[in-house]
Amino acid sequence: MKRFFCLILTLALILSTLPFGGVMAAATPIYEYSFENVASKLGDWAYFGAANANTAYVTNEEAYDGNSSVYLVDTSETGAYGIGSPAINVTGGQSYTVSGYFNILSGKLTVYVKYFNGSTQVGVVSFAPSPKGGWYPGWSMVTVPANATSMRVQVVFDSTIVGEAYIDKMEVYSGEFEPEIPDVEFIAPAQQTPVDAQIVKPVDGKLQYTEYNSQGDKMSDFSYAGFYGGEYELPVTENLDVAATVQARGNQLDDTANIQAAIDTATQLYEQDGKMRVVKLKAGRYYIGSTINLRSGVVLSGEGQGPTGTVLYANNAASYVMISILGAWQNDIAADYYITDDYVKSGSRTFNLSAANAAKLSVGQKITITQPSTEAWSEALGMSGIKNNSGGDASWNGQYINNGTYYVPEFTIYTERTITAIDGTQITVDFPFYVPINTALTPTYIRAHQPTVVQATDIGVENMRFESYYNGTPTDEAHAKSAIEVKYAENVFVRDVTGKHFYYSVVDLYEGSKQITVRNCSSLEPISKMAGDRRYPFHVTGGNNKATQQILFTGCYSNDARHDYATSKTITGPIAYVDNIADSANFASETHYAWSTGVLYDNIYQVPNSSYGMIAVANRGYYGTDASHGWSAVGCVVWNSLASTIISHKPPLTYQNFAVGIWGNYTDTAASSAKAANIATYQAAYKYVGSNGQEVGPTAANFATSNNTSIVGDSYKESVAGAVNPRSLFKAQLSERFTGTINNARANAPILIDPKPDKETDENQVKISGIYQLGATKVTIYIDNVPYNAPLDPTTNKFEYIATLADGVHKIYATQTIDGYEGCKSADRFVIVNEVYDNHEYLQSVYSMDKVTMLNNDTRLTYDDYQNYEEVDFTKLAIEYTSPFSGVATAGDPITVKSQEGRLSITTPYAALATRLSTYPGYRIKEYGVVFSSSSSNATIGNCDEKVQGAIALTDFYAYGVLFHNLRLQKQYYIRPYAIYEDIKNPENAGEEYVVYGAASGYNITE
Repeated sequence: MKRFFCLILTLALILSTLPFGGVMAAATPIYEYSFENVASKLGDWAYFGAANANTAYVTNEEAYDGNSSVYLVDTSETGAYGIGSPAINVTGGQSYTVSGYFNILSGKLTVYVKYFNGSTQVGVVSFAPSPKGGWYPGWSMVTVPANATSMRVQVVFDSTIVGEAYIDKMEVYSGEFEPEIPDVEFIAPAQQTPVDAQIVKPVDGKLQYTEYNSQGDKMSDFSYAGFYGGEYELPVTENLDVAATVQARGNQLDDTANIQAAIDTATQLYEQDGKMRVVKLKAGRYYIGSTINLRSGVVLSGEGQGPTGTVLYANNAASYVMISILGAWQNDIAADYYITDDYVKSGSRTFNLSAANAAKLSVGQKITITQPSTEAWSEALGMSGIKNNSGGDASWNGQYINNGTYYVPEFTIYTERTITAIDGTQITVDFPFYVPINTALTPTYIRAHQPTVVQATDIGVENMRFESYYNGTPTDEAHAKSAIEVKYAENVFVRDVTGKHFYYSVVDLYEGSKQITVRNCSSLEPISKMAGDRRYPFHVTGGNNKATQQILFTGCYSNDARHDYATSKTITGPIAYVDNIADSANFASETHYAWSTGVLYDNIYQVPNSSYGMIAVANRGYYGTDASHGWSAVGCVVWNSLASTIISHKPPLTYQNFAVGIWGNYTDTAASSAKAANIATYQAAYKYVGSNGQEVGPTAANFATSNNTSIVGDSYKESVAGAVNPRSLFKAQLSERFTGTINNARANAPILIDPKPDKETDENQVKISGIYQLGATKVTIYIDNVPYNAPLDPTTNKFEYIATLADGVHKIYATQTIDGYEGCKSADRFVIVNEVYDNHEYLQSVYSMDKVTMLNNDTRLTYDDYQNYEEVDFTKLAIEYTSPFSGVATAGDPITVKSQEGRLSITTPYAALATRLSTYPGYRIKEYGVVFSSSSSNATIGNCDEKVQGAIALTDFYAYGVLFHNLRLQKQYYIRPYAIYEDIKNPENAGEEYVVYGAASGYNITE
């Protein structure tokens, strides 16, 4: 019965993924050729273009299937070199999948599928396999013209391309077919013992910031990124009220309206009392045919991000966003208060206004600081008169639009702050600047916010999966663009979400996005062409007169993207990418377009070693059509990250970027080849306009590097061959800010390599492997929430655990233990064994704070606690629950107890007290224990015989116990519990302490 049920469930899931209720025919192989045992030259295949026996031949040096493949090389930019198949009979009007395996060493390879009616060509399509630093499939589903009777497949380096590749296992299937993605052999990077950073130096548990130029500029504090600027942890969903519960309708019926109605109900409740509500989507497959608008005060919460959890399926063959979080445009008060300082330093929180203007402002007021993109500024940066890649003007000094009737300052910079102090003309704001402000070049002014306008806020998406329909070919683009899009909204979180098959993004943050956390999310198998404006899974963009800032992406995973973790346009920071994996990336995680400031790449991992993925905060002058990408990064930091290539350029003037430490160094041949290719790509892009009006290209110094490092460039560089302390800049800054020391920063997750997310296997034994940070003493693999210790290899810092899994769906994540503390978890990934699609409670992604918080001893409230905060009158409270007992132990009848000092054998009269404390949102239990007196039942901390402070952590029920021994018989004793509460929410009472006592328990011990 179980097998029958599983079969029916699997079939139902498979059918439910097909578009519009249609059933696509199963794929049937009609042609396969692996170049084995060929009798002559290329066997059944032929040379194409200028190729000959010296440039295309069968070899056993490399092979994906069997022992042989074709080696193809093109060293000429004037002729096409390739190989072509024989005629393959097909049926007009039918769909086929053309597939092959390619190991592309360099250049761009193109696969052409040409259709024929007899000897007459009647059509052609093409696709380009991606270079992955090893064997990887390239495939495309094609529809044969109605009048075609055969097809020929050609694999070619086109006439302007030079390149080198191996080709194997060329196949054609009738119907839709997806080839197997091979596991890539991973060569671990070399790690070195970290040294202390100098630009931000750890000293006695604090951070010291070093000036990096004569103006006194310093690196800034990135910890203000994230939900509510880091002030609160994300809410515990089970503590929020559920406004509505939704079930999938089934039978491929559209669920959009039902979900929208539930959201609208929840947001109406939020508008009444300001408390977040949950819209619960039960496990199931929801058909989403149009955009859902997620509104203020609503957490859209599912029941699992695995393939059998809560799955929102974009079923329409059209470009749309599944979830839109869109607030209102917020105009500022139209009064410009100009900054009077000549120069405001990077890392500073203060600036000056005129006395008259300073008097018009007040503490707590929100302001926008505007730096116009003037002609003088553009010229000083070498961005005036620069040409785009088509020869047109791509200057940064703005452009005339609407027939030249008004001027748009394209690169004006907007950033928001809150005033925290006013001292005469000096204004202090809540967090520092990430680049200096030079008012001679950019006359900078502030505007106060309209007090009545509130953007969309208090919004969450969690514990669910988003998937897009596509037509079966990996280059299809007639399907959903993105899972979640945010614009003009603040205080948003997205956690434990998987997005699959989108052509642009999983989480895309546009102008006006502020104070947002994206945690433990995954982007899987994007479907699109490999071209511009595609595959930006975790993306932030600015511009359009609105600040985009305070964004945190952490614990995320992405595969097969172009720009996995990228920013565009004039975002103003902090934008922090912390502890994220980019797997098999096709290009760079980078500041992509024009003057992104305050971006931190902190422990970003490009894997595997052969990946062409890199990290760049660089000059991209060649790119761009309307405007040059130019100096894409300013005040940006790459900290302890891992890639074959990390490019960091020094912008003009006093601006700076930073490359500090590397997590490890790939030293293998594949990584070296990727590094060389990546450098060449950026050398071709690098340009600006010199003082003589002529364009300036790259010099050797702009791309300085060596074999012992992945860091390339002329920016500030430090510890180029190994890691630095602190291991995470962001976590150290956050830890110091909220716990007073950097020592409470938790370790990052280990880097999981295998299994790939959503791996389907018919083997019950599954390898779980990856690399751990030098210094870790344990890697814990969690399978369906059960922990297992992975064996560690100290010579390579690899770990590998072979798990035996039952048929079904399984959830996997990992942690590592460093300095005795377990670190943060990795993003969840799922494995399906023997096509059994079951669902269990343990497959949900719901975790306690100890698994996900970045800090040990975290003093911050979760947001649900903050919402429920009410000021407590502790003078009217008492510890209510106590359980006293006493007894007499003797040498002949001892009792054994466990204390903080170990096991003790008690042989005297004793008295004990067990008690439980109450908790109050907004207050932390700072200290607890008992006061002991032989004379007074109202003893206090200041008036007692002895105070015994609790030294063991409270239980989950906030309980503790105290035992006294060596007491005298027939003597009165009193034990009274106490607790000290500290206000950690109300700024006016911050640090205030309140002592609460319980009733004294009296003891008079007799025989």
